[in-house]
Amino acid sequence: MVFVATAQAVAGAETPELSEGLLHFEKAGKHLFFAPDIPNWVVVNKNSAVLLFSCDGHRTVEQILDSYGLQGEVRKDSFVLFEEAKKRGVIKGRVSVSESNECYTTCACTQVA
Repeated sequence: MVFVATAQAVAGAETPELSEGLLHFEKAGKHLFFAPDIPNWVVVNKNSAVLLFSCDGHRTVEQILDSYGLQGEVRKDSFVLFEEAKKRGVIKGRVSVSESNECYTTCACTQVA
């Protein structure tokens, strides 16, 4: 399966959204999100891919995580996922974390060399 984000999917700037032209591939339970214009990418598991696909430009990171009921360490790890995805050009928009949700752990995404 291949997913390509359109310009419409990246409208707005206050909430995270998938970057324009982003490609998505899935194989053996791993999901590759590739931003060919940079180029850069992340490889994540199924749960992280669901969170990234939830970046529709209409909800904040906190609203996305609330919609899945994520709490505790999983919630903290998810914030790291969003920050890393933004850093690598997979998502655009605001992904800032409130002081009460600072992350000190690593996320499940990896860059393929």
